[in-house]
Formats: sequence, C-alpha cells, structure tokens
Amino acid sequence: MILHLFTHRNCFELATFISLLAGALVLIPTTVSGWLTWKGHYKGMRGKMFLYKIRVALGMIVLSFALILIRVLFPPPLDPAWVWIYAAGILLLMVGAMVEGFYGGRLNHR
Repeated sequence: MILHLFTHRNCFELATFISLLAGALVLIPTTVSGWLTWKGHYKGMRGKMFLYKIRVALGMIVLSFALILIRVLFPPPLDPAWVWIYAAGILLLMVGAMVEGFYGGRLNHR
C-alpha cells in the first residue's frame, strides 16, 4: 500500500486488496482455533495475555471486514482521503499481527 501511495499505480493497491482478502479469510479459522485451544488447553484462564490476544484478534477481524467493505463500496480510483484511511487501516492490521505474534511467542516460551 505504501508503494501505491507514492507511485499511484493501481497494481499495488490491487495486491494490497488481495492480501487483505486472504488475510481476512484466514483470520477467522485462526481465531476460532486459538479460542478452542484457549478453552481446551488453558481451561479458559482469564490472564492478561489471553485477554489482549482475544481483543486484538476481534479488532483485526472487524477492521479487516471494514476495510474490505470500504474497498468494495468505493472501488478504485479511491478518493485521496479514503486512500489514506485505507492505508492507515492496513498499517493497523500489520501492527495487530505483530502484537499477536509477540504475545503468542511469550505464551509459548513460559
């Protein structure tokens, strides 16, 4: 998406959208799998780490589908304001993935 912001080539925006679709589709079974593992293996223990991971995962699902909806309702070429909102949402999803990985790593190494 950063390349699209600076070059204004639609191929970069399309690649971002396809990655967003794939990520959103994979995020649902991943979240369900994590939920089932948390309930089964950890007996639903309400530790801070688990609550952070659950909140981040749910936030990522909501944000992913909101971004997909924006892209579908306002197809390219997007208004410049929407492009920056779309890019900020993609950046937030990347940060969310890093947070999930960080807490997942801490969980596995305890």
